[in-house]
Amino acid sequence: MESVGWVDWAAPLVLFAMMGVVGLELIPADFRRVARYPAVVLVGTLAQWTVLPLLAAGLLAATRPEPGVAAGVVLVTAAPGGGISNVFTFLAGANTALSVTLTAVSSLLAVVALPLVTATGFAWFVGEEGGVAVSVVPLIGQLVVLVVLPIALGMELRRRRPHVAEHHAARLRGLVLVLLAVLFTAALRADQSGLVSEVFRNLGLAFLWTAGAAALGLAVSLALRLPGPDRFTFAIEFSVKNVGLAAIVALAGFDRPEFAVFAGSYVMVGYPLAALGALAYRRLEPWGRARG
Repeated sequence: MESVGWVDWAAPLVLFAMMGVVGLELIPADFRRVARYPAVVLVGTLAQWTVLPLLAAGLLAATRPEPGVAAGVVLVTAAPGGGISNVFTFLAGANTALSVTLTAVSSLLAVVALPLVTATGFAWFVGEEGGVAVSVVPLIGQLVVLVVLPIALGMELRRRRPHVAEHHAARLRGLVLVLLAVLFTAALRADQSGLVSEVFRNLGLAFLWTAGAAALGLAVSLALRLPGPDRFTFAIEFSVKNVGLAAIVALAGFDRPEFAVFAGSYVMVGYPLAALGALAYRRLEPWGRARG
């Protein structure tokens, strides 16, 4: 199955712009913070690409979805934290600085981690039936250009023109999300195999994945004996993924729109759940501290 012709060249451009906006919102201090919380950042980052894939593997083994949907679950699991996780953490009144650092570090390490996790997950759950092989080294090269380079350019623009970045970053983020939605919708609508209906059929799977990922983040934070705000931050970071990166890898990296189906299901479930969780935490956390 092939995607719309213009998607092949538009998708990498949208991804480049999306990661450039991520860079606009980062400063060197976001990376220097790793030295302040080395164990927290290290464990929080590595667990997302070791323990979280095991949770996803258990979910796939239990539900046995179609190969295209399984591939989508693998891609979302392998994606780094999404920049919107910082917004949810801020709205909750949790540890936004920690959230930004975890997102920044995972975005850079995704260049290597995403291809490796994807290759392993595809081998286990997509296999020959999915009709795709993951070329790890070429995919790493693509991600260096489409992830690391725009992040660096965005950070440099912020350093040189901080006022421009601060005033326009939010607008650019919204514009990129609109472009991503247009790209995703066009790719699904061009398919004649009912992929749009597949998005709705997998909402339950998206709910299970999101709830499981949030619970895992909470469990890791409890093992690290982190305070309440940091525990909520971990739950958000584990469950809020850069779904745009996952979808564009499906569309441009593999030219397989069906691999983006779960990304659509996840957006409809995961982000609203994170928003509701943030609002609930903001209301309940002061009450919990008062009782304590």
